[in-house]
Amino acid sequence: MDSLIEVQLHFILSIAKMPATILDAVSGGQAHDAFLVSDLLQLVKDLLSRFVKRDVIDSLVTCHDVTSFDTNHAAKHNSAVDMGFSADRIIRSEGFKKKKVSDRNMLGFRTDAKSVIWHRF
Repeated sequence: MDSLIEVQLHFILSIAKMPATILDAVSGGQAHDAFLVSDLLQLVKDLLSRFVKRDVIDSLVTCHDVTSFDTNHAAKHNSAVDMGFSADRIIRSEGFKKKKVSDRNMLGFRTDAKSVIWHRF
C-alpha cells in the first residue's frame, strides 16, 4: 500500500472543499449575481495561492489579471506546495515519521500535487 495515500487523500479533499461555499449558495438560491464573480475570483486566487507566491497573488486584482496569469512562470511559484492543514498535520505526525517515506517520494508527491492544481488553469 502507498505510504502517502492518506496524505494524498487529505490534499485532494482540501482542494475539493474549496468551492463548497459558492456551490451551497448557488444551489440554495442564495447567490447574488453581483457577488458571484468576486467569489469565483477569490476561489481561483485561493487555488493559485497553494503554489504561487503571496505577493503575486496580491497583484491579481481583476478577472483579467487572473485569466492572463501565466502559471508556467516558475519564478512566481512557491518553493513548496501548500498541502492543506490536514495533510500537513499528517506529515508532521509521529505515525507518518515511522513510515520513513523517502525524500524522493515526498518530492514526487509535492510535484504531483502542484500539477493537480497547475494543469487545471
